Parts: sequence; structure tokens; C-alpha cells
Amino acid sequence: MLGGTLVVDGKSMPIEDGRLSGERIAFAAGGAEYTGRVRGNEMQGEFKSARGAGTWRAVRSVSR
Repeated sequence: MLGGTLVVDGKSMPIEDGRLSGERIAFAAGGAEYTGRVRGNEMQGEFKSARGAGTWRAVRSVSR
């Protein structure tokens, strides 16, 4: 299980139904379903929603 917040275009949305199995990740946020793979400090994959589909990519941010 995983949780957190997704920020898209400055809008924060809670992550729901988050799952991580090995390098595979899946979660829902803002009415969209996200799937993908985690590799090192990066995640990328595809999303689907009622408004369409596309790809996504996220990079780990280090707070100092």
C-alpha cells in the first residue's frame, strides 16, 4: 500500500488505492487511474480518465 499527494498544475489531489509490487505502481487520483514502473528515483507510466489518456513521469525531489 502507498499513499501521498499528487500535484498536477499546482492542484493537490490525494492518492487513493495506491499499490506497489516490485517495481510496478498503480494508484488513483483526481478521477484518473495511473499505472507504471518505479526505477531508482524515477517513476513513469500511463493514465486513463473520462477526459482521455496519456503518459506521466515523476522524479523524486530531495528536500533540504
